[in-house]
Amino acid sequence: MTIWSIDYIFALKCNILHLTNLYKSMNKEDLGKIIKQRREFLNIKQVDLAEIAKVGLRYLIEIENGRGNPSIGKLGKILNVLGLQIEIKAKS
Repeated sequence: MTIWSIDYIFALKCNILHLTNLYKSMNKEDLGKIIKQRREFLNIKQVDLAEIAKVGLRYLIEIENGRGNPSIGKLGKILNVLGLQIEIKAKS
């Protein structure tokens, strides 16, 4: 019996989104979808995520809907709670 980690299962769920972004820059809508999918996968309510990450609920909702303009600091707080991180790589 294979035991899958939560992160691996989440990666599989986001695989389609990742593949669609393989050849283009990620935009706010893509970022919002990833945050929302991860939050839902972890069964965390928006209000709880906002409280734990110490950001406003309206702010989080805007980010998840691709309309927000998150600062790196606040985005880092949200991603940290969700167990995600931003990775910057040189283009190949």
